Amino acid sequence: MMALTDTQRATLDYITSHITKHGFAPTIREIGEACGGIKTNAVNDRLIALERKGYISRVIGKARTIRVLGTAA
Repeated sequence: MMALTDTQRATLDYITSHITKHGFAPTIREIGEACGGIKTNAVNDRLIALERKGYISRVIGKARTIRVLGTAA
């Protein structure tokens, strides 16, 4: 897997902890709020990068479909 930036790592860590705690993925808005109140477009850019790097998969157009495939070392 490719290396992550600090912001991508923080996003992945939040997604992983949310899934562990609640049993389902967070929404894009929840991720934005947890990452310092960033806009949904910025969250989407991070998710695209995480998906491209092989850390997550998701179904576009459906809520809460993020699956973690790998974790940052």
